[in-house]
Amino acid sequence: MRTVVEIVRIAIDNNMSARARLIKVVCPDEKMYDVLVGTTMKERKVCAPQLDAVIAAVPALLPDQINVTATPVEPRR
Repeated sequence: MRTVVEIVRIAIDNNMSARARLIKVVCPDEKMYDVLVGTTMKERKVCAPQLDAVIAAVPALLPDQINVTATPVEPRR
């Protein structure tokens, strides 16, 4: 699971923006991952489904095994 979390973190950092952060990764079943991403840019929400296939390819998972959900959040200082 650590490998998948690291891949997800790198994919978010490099593909969404500096305003997106990994919030939580849940593994409800073996080889299934639910990823919650927080972003202050609402338009970045459309990037999340495209990351599913990219993230799944690296650790040899199926795209259906990764579910990335982006949630708009309010920026805080």
